[in-house]
Amino acid sequence: MIGQLADQRYRVVSILGSGGFGCTYLAHDTRRPGEPVCVVKELAPASDDPKVLEVARRLFVSEAATLEKLGNHDQIPRLLAYFEENGGFYLVQEFVDGITLDQELGQGGKWGTEQVIELLHQVLEILAFVHSHKVIHRDVKPANIMRRHRDRKFVLLDFGAVKEVRNATTNTDSNTAPKTVSIGTIGYAAPEQLQGKPRESSDVYSLGVIAIQALTGELPEEFLEDEMGEILWHAPDIPCDLYRIIRKMTRRNYRERYSTAQEALNDLQPFVATLREQLAAPTAIFLPGQDPPPNTTPTSPEAELEATTRSEILLVDDKPENLRLLSTMLEEQGYEVREAINGNQALKSAQAAPPDLILLDINMPGLNGYEVCQRLKADPTTNHIPVIFISAQDEAWDKVKAFSVGGVDYITKPFKVMEVLARIETHLKLGKLVKKVTELQNQLRLEIQKRQNLEIALEQARQQINQLQPGNQL
Repeated sequence: MIGQLADQRYRVVSILGSGGFGCTYLAHDTRRPGEPVCVVKELAPASDDPKVLEVARRLFVSEAATLEKLGNHDQIPRLLAYFEENGGFYLVQEFVDGITLDQELGQGGKWGTEQVIELLHQVLEILAFVHSHKVIHRDVKPANIMRRHRDRKFVLLDFGAVKEVRNATTNTDSNTAPKTVSIGTIGYAAPEQLQGKPRESSDVYSLGVIAIQALTGELPEEFLEDEMGEILWHAPDIPCDLYRIIRKMTRRNYRERYSTAQEALNDLQPFVATLREQLAAPTAIFLPGQDPPPNTTPTSPEAELEATTRSEILLVDDKPENLRLLSTMLEEQGYEVREAINGNQALKSAQAAPPDLILLDINMPGLNGYEVCQRLKADPTTNHIPVIFISAQDEAWDKVKAFSVGGVDYITKPFKVMEVLARIETHLKLGKLVKKVTELQNQLRLEIQKRQNLEIALEQARQQINQLQPGNQL
């Protein structure tokens, strides 16, 4: 194929990649001024069986029609032409000069929060556009996302696995959804997609996995899972709300996931707005004693606490009926809820992504509640989490032991709903205040250190000035 003239027009100069269905080539369009570069994608069936060729032709026409429909988006390569030649099928697309996300992540290192927000924002916008045309990509992975050199924007590639969404696929019952060929990449493909039942939320899942990979520096096959199959991961300094967005994107059960890219994008918008404000705002430096400008209104800790979004609570109980009851009660109050059915699972979940508060049962097989609390308090990543014990045991000794191992409160079963909610809210507010005080103390220490350094530098300058005085040089 190298050196040949495809369709008597496209001069193939090199191979860009190859896969099970054919190859992708770099070519020049000889019928346009300057012979601009383009991409020629070949779909070459490995069989001359008429049935195989018919399926190949159907896939080829489907991808061409999809690209024609989606090609007016700036971050999707435009379709320039398509044709059949010598038993092969060919698509000609706009050439995107850039580096794939696969290559970028492979350079090592973990991404910061701002980088991941920008990735999620751009690709979710592309997926929202794709989904608005009733199309599922089905193969969202780092190799199919490219960062374009000229403007650093992300571009979504390879629509060869696309599937059109028909009305029947909107059914929420996975058992009645029409089944298709299982297409996708292991590690990035959602569970229902691997069963041949892809949804728009399957693309959202794949992008969420990529975000976790970028934040942790781990490949999907290296991810840990809890007993429910949910991904366990932790990234230092990530905002809790962003963690919750990514966690909801990657829920194993599609019913608990964002149903569309637009839903996820809506939740992400506050982070995007904040990031843009930070990039646009000039850096202001105020000297000690200098008043801030009139429009600058300091934010009180109370106001910041009110501005925070939903808190996350980890429920730990070995009885599913108790988990369902408490989970429903808390979710109705606007809390994000995670569940663990034993002590070991609770420890893994808390260490992977520390919640804002833990409701912990005492009598459980294996590790009991006291042992779980002791291990949480011994771990620097979880020792700050308030733990409220909830148990049918009402003896004074039980309560004393609960407080001695690090619990902040004790609720006796059968409990009253209003009492549980009031105690949770109190300890969440206390926890946020303690966190805020700690942050302010750290800032104060830094300011004190800076002032001490300035005083030392000032004294050294004075000594140098004194040495340069005429009387001191005699």
